[in-house]
Amino acid sequence: MGCRWGIRHGQDRWGGLLGAAGQYLQRAGFDLPPHATPRQMARALAPFAPHHPHAAAAGAWGQWLLELEACRYDPASRTSVQALRSRWRQLPACPRPPVTGYDK
Repeated sequence: MGCRWGIRHGQDRWGGLLGAAGQYLQRAGFDLPPHATPRQMARALAPFAPHHPHAAAAGAWGQWLLELEACRYDPASRTSVQALRSRWRQLPACPRPPVTGYDK
């Protein structure tokens, strides 16, 4: 079935969530291309080592981004844009990108 894209009155709610996520991650310090996909954003969060204090927050963000991608492109996805928007509000604060060359 896939998710309903939520296009109403010329507004793409899925695209709005994607844009908001990209802006949020860029403000947090992640270097993303202007039209980053959810998968590219999730990859930017991947460098957090499992023992890093912010690994759980980065993992929650990465999982949410992959669900956002599946909502749009996986016909079997049952996740709605409304559910993703609700979960967006519950995500932990996004950590700053880890400094490369240091393993803390």
